[in-house]
Amino acid sequence: MIRPISINKGMCFLWILLFFFQSFDCLSKPLEVPPEIEFAGIRLLLSPGLRRQIEAEVANYERLYLEFGQQIDQISRYLQWLDDYLIQEGLPGDYKYLALYKLYYPPLMEIPERGGFWHLSRTMADSFQLKINQKVDERYNLAASTFVTSTYLRRNNLYFRNWLLNTLTLEDSFQEVRQYVRNRFGRNEVAGVRQWHIDEQIPPLIREFLAFKIYIDQQIKQRPAASLEIMMSNRRISFQQLARRQQIELTELKRYNTWLKTGYVPGDKSYPVILPRPQSGEFLPSTPSPRPAFSAPEERLSDEEFVLLPDDFAPLVSLPTEAPAASLVNQALPLAQWHEVLLGQDLYQIARLYQLSVYELRQWNQLPTNESIFPGQILRLVP
Repeated sequence: MIRPISINKGMCFLWILLFFFQSFDCLSKPLEVPPEIEFAGIRLLLSPGLRRQIEAEVANYERLYLEFGQQIDQISRYLQWLDDYLIQEGLPGDYKYLALYKLYYPPLMEIPERGGFWHLSRTMADSFQLKINQKVDERYNLAASTFVTSTYLRRNNLYFRNWLLNTLTLEDSFQEVRQYVRNRFGRNEVAGVRQWHIDEQIPPLIREFLAFKIYIDQQIKQRPAASLEIMMSNRRISFQQLARRQQIELTELKRYNTWLKTGYVPGDKSYPVILPRPQSGEFLPSTPSPRPAFSAPEERLSDEEFVLLPDDFAPLVSLPTEAPAASLVNQALPLAQWHEVLLGQDLYQIARLYQLSVYELRQWNQLPTNESIFPGQILRLVP
């Protein structure tokens, strides 16, 4: 006969208490920031003072965990889409944290007139031709805001050649950041560096989003099997109709399209709509797909090659306002499948450049006849 095991209730209580305090200690133990971190191909050597500041920022996110911890799945989907898109566009995948960190930052730290992905100001959004009205706010559209912002950041870095300092152009004008870099570092001292000592004098934006990167990397250990898809819509359609046609839960569709202030997608232009596909219940390992190591482009621009738009927010490479003559068109151009609209270009110039008709461009990109294109917009060049 097997004798029942006798359990001392007092000892049992002590073991439970000990387990609780050990678990609490693990949860409450502050994250220790390493002295070196990698960002966009740059090995950052952090001063002790900066490490303490970043640890304090991470602690802010720890305190907010219960507030936005339930959104980790949504954040992971955003990060997956951003990482794939940014690397495809020639930007560091680490910029994905820059797109999201203000979206989940403490409300008391928010700056009026800024919002959405990339934390764009209204002035900057206007310069990017993102719509903000009673129906939409495209700063909160993951795809629309990223399409134009990635172009802006990529072009700015042709001058700075430092992806970390280049992030400052989202908060201040290019001219202000250029002056700051000259006064604080000297452009030649930071352009193209592979190893860089930074201290607590670094601008707050850099410190804050590095802390967000460190915190989120600790929280997200796996990549979700589910993904986000982008669908272009140029006609008025309600959330209910869209959810039914795409076989997506209505609440999920709304959760990823907060840029829409009404119950429908307007039909005044083509809008990218975010489509969350259902979770499969499985997760992919958080191992990155094999890609070549990121490196900064060798091309660089001098001060004289930059021009500023009137609002001083969108520095772009000087471009001709007319498309090149047909005799000068690169013979390889007609083989291209995509075109990024440049400043001063219209559909007629692009059609002539690729030996296409304007009708074909409008049809392949679902562009109404009364809709204009904007710098940074990606156009399909094949059916």
